[in-house]
Amino acid sequence: MKKNREQSSQGPRNSKEVWRSLGLSLLGGGLLYVAFPPVGWSIAAYIALIPWFVLIERKEGLRRIEYFWLWLASSLLWLGLLQGIRLAYWALIFGWLALSLYMAIYLPLFVGLTRVAYHQLRMPLAVAAPIVWAGGELIRSYLFTGFAGCLLAHTQVDYPSTLQIADQLGAYGVSGMIVLAAVAIYRMSVGAFMRWQTWLLEGGMAAFLCVLWLGYGHWMILQADFAHRGQRPKVNIALIQENTPSQFESDQETAVAHWQRYLEETKRAASRFPDIDLVVWPESTFSGNIPFCEMLAVQSVPPEWQEQFGSHRELQMAMTQMEQAHQIKVQRLMQATKAVRKEDEQGRAIAPQFLLGCDALHVYDDRVERFNSAFWLAADGSLMDYYRKRHLVMFGEYIPFARQFPQLQKAIGMASLQTGTRTMACSVNGIVIVPSICFENMIPMATFSQIQELKKEGLRADILLNISNDSWFKGSSMLDHHLNCGILTAIENRRPMLVAANTGLSAWIDASGRKMAVTNRNEATSLLAQPMLFERWGLWQSVGDWPMRLVSLSWLVLIVHGWNPRYKVQTT
Repeated sequence: MKKNREQSSQGPRNSKEVWRSLGLSLLGGGLLYVAFPPVGWSIAAYIALIPWFVLIERKEGLRRIEYFWLWLASSLLWLGLLQGIRLAYWALIFGWLALSLYMAIYLPLFVGLTRVAYHQLRMPLAVAAPIVWAGGELIRSYLFTGFAGCLLAHTQVDYPSTLQIADQLGAYGVSGMIVLAAVAIYRMSVGAFMRWQTWLLEGGMAAFLCVLWLGYGHWMILQADFAHRGQRPKVNIALIQENTPSQFESDQETAVAHWQRYLEETKRAASRFPDIDLVVWPESTFSGNIPFCEMLAVQSVPPEWQEQFGSHRELQMAMTQMEQAHQIKVQRLMQATKAVRKEDEQGRAIAPQFLLGCDALHVYDDRVERFNSAFWLAADGSLMDYYRKRHLVMFGEYIPFARQFPQLQKAIGMASLQTGTRTMACSVNGIVIVPSICFENMIPMATFSQIQELKKEGLRADILLNISNDSWFKGSSMLDHHLNCGILTAIENRRPMLVAANTGLSAWIDASGRKMAVTNRNEATSLLAQPMLFERWGLWQSVGDWPMRLVSLSWLVLIVHGWNPRYKVQTT
């Protein structure tokens, strides 16, 4: 044992090993890049980790420069995957760089911690690699506000059978199974050079578990098809999509023109689809540069508006005009859907309801609060409730420490938004629909929390609905990454997921993660979704990601063990 430890602590014998490590690092990063959109070669995900497995299994320790190569390769990977972020506006270039370079840290950590588990704790690669990878994905989904985009599971969205285990272990569990499959391929491919015991125990057992994984997925798909047989949709939802580009500073004329285009598309949808129960506009599109405003016990002009309004009377007049503008917009929208208004057998008027992305202001004496909201309007146009976004986008909707540095916020020209404090559900034909806004459906536990909060109120969420304004990303692969998160969210919670996105990708996804309909990007169109329910128990619905949180504790154990001087691998 002592001899083995001493041998594993030695550095590479020559510089060729170092340059070989650079090649393996870049090869793995390149293969993983093509597994994601925009290339989308899903099969590459199963071999992308193999070059890194070679580094993990190497008996000689890795030098610091080799871990740097891993970080460099990972940086290039993430800069490529997330390059669409920089297209929104200039300040997000810094967000793109910071997020990409931070995400790159997880690859050298994966290799280093898996080496600790493999060489020092003598864990089989088929156990160590999936646990460390899945644990890392969960950690990055929480740390520094969290980012759960581009998980390894998202490479497989075109193959729903591989994703069904997400209802038990979440998307992280799917990623772990992909890593396990990669280990099986690696062991089988190099089996001729290994002891038969290792080939059989690791390669064979890993392959057997993968067969069970895919068998479960196939069985769940069959269960869904059987449940939907003979079932009729209980709600018809029109998802309106226009091709209106977003601008950081847009004039009123442009905003009105964009609003009018959404109104015209709604008219066309009402003509195309005779039975609409709910009309959905994407994030912020109903505002038209005129937000919904509530004055809450205002007796004076808030400090930030004192240059704009000289008196409380002027402020009240402006607020009255904004309220009148809101009512006019509502009336025009109701007129646009006149074609689908009908009467039931008792002669009562039946008309669609509305879920609309709209900016909202809460005005107080000492402050103005801004919210990114989803408005639920009844068929008669009355406001039933509105959801205020609870998970904001850093640098897009708020600037860290903006209150401590107000001049920085003024220089950028962006007023930070406030976070909402509660979830909301709207009921259409007895079906409970839960809205989210923008990247909220990229946070797995955010949707889980919404469903649990409604459950405490005695409501069962039936359909998940995301409204988004992805036009900021100008048709880049960020649209695909966002949609892929919605697909896994649907499976985790066994609820259909609908997406209404400005410029696309709008989508109807069933509770098994299958894309029933997806619009083209940068196109003006509308989509009629007729989701059907598929009620099945899953561990995720009961406890969320708690099982995978326990898995993530392996990182702490491995870090502590790796730093123990008795076992520490030299990297000099």
